[in-house]
Amino acid sequence: YFRNLKLKEKISDYDNVIRTFMLRQEIELTYVPSSVEFYMGLFNYDLLMEYRSKFHGPSSLDSLDTELKNLITKDTVYINRFLNFCYLRKSNWEQRIRANINPTLAIARELIDIIKKEYHFE
Repeated sequence: YFRNLKLKEKISDYDNVIRTFMLRQEIELTYVPSSVEFYMGLFNYDLLMEYRSKFHGPSSLDSLDTELKNLITKDTVYINRFLNFCYLRKSNWEQRIRANINPTLAIARELIDIIKKEYHFE
């Protein structure tokens, strides 16, 4: 369908980066059961709704520290596992943004630019 070699190569690059992105997405789905397990074991419903509203605005994990007294469990090992889990998830997402999301976005933008030039789109 395409004659421009650069366009063909960029489409191939985009296909490869999207496949990698989708594989990473499958890995992300493995974290969902762990998240649910922690939430069910730590937060009562009212507290969970309060946290949800806070995390949709400017907030940080540090704000949890002052409110730990309202958790369902006082098991410090379990609470520490949750905080470590949150830290690891945050680190994983930062790495995913650098390694997967930003490259995917960059290649998509390059591909759009090539298509615009090749087919004279404005």
